[in-house]
Amino acid sequence: MARGDQYLSRAAELLAKAEGEADFRKQAEIESVAWAYLRLADWAKRQQGGAIARPPMAIHKLIANGSFGPDEIEVMKAAYEAALVDVGVADPDDPITDLIAKSIVNVTASGERNPKEVMERALNALGVRRPAVVESQNSPAVEEDYRGARSGSGSRAP
Repeated sequence: MARGDQYLSRAAELLAKAEGEADFRKQAEIESVAWAYLRLADWAKRQQGGAIARPPMAIHKLIANGSFGPDEIEVMKAAYEAALVDVGVADPDDPITDLIAKSIVNVTASGERNPKEVMERALNALGVRRPAVVESQNSPAVEEDYRGARSGSGSRAP
């Protein structure tokens, strides 16, 4: 068996194991290792002159497995894309994309239909956020901190 096929086989084993894992953190760790094996398989196939088919975006895989209507699918897509921007994920192969997608599907399945609220609840459940300074670059507090630093005071006045 070629090395790329061995990596694919190991990734499939790990993904199956992750699905059966009850502990969310262990599941995430196992999935992370599985994605590493998928990247290794892709690399090995390219070294042999080929390439494996890339999996679809994380949210699309989960939507295809669920029973959601068109409105719910649009909510999940919008929330997913906004969450990736909010967290700053640019690489679709980043394992965090799967975790974000699962969290968004779970929040939507609970009945929430507002994309912003779905995104917020999903990211809060995962505990992933961009630093507050990036989130609120134009907030009055940040501008005040900047002016204070420029004037030499170094902090806001009470």
